[in-house]
Amino acid sequence: MRLADLGSIAIIFVIAGIALGIGAEVLDKTKAQVGTSADAALNNATLGIGELSSWMPTIGLVIAAAMIIGIIFTSFAGKV
Repeated sequence: MRLADLGSIAIIFVIAGIALGIGAEVLDKTKAQVGTSADAALNNATLGIGELSSWMPTIGLVIAAAMIIGIIFTSFAGKV
């Protein structure tokens, strides 16, 4: 784990957030155009994206904690 990896991880995290936002918007637009036959499936998909989006702060916290722990371990690795 290096500090140089932080930029790549941040970009991936931002892209995932953008993809979830665009996916929710597409589902919302599709729901307005489709009849009642696909309404249940679109509702389930919307709920799934909402559930996944609610985990984004937790995922970010875990990534940040892993980076900090990795940096601490690598800084003390040669001092034994």
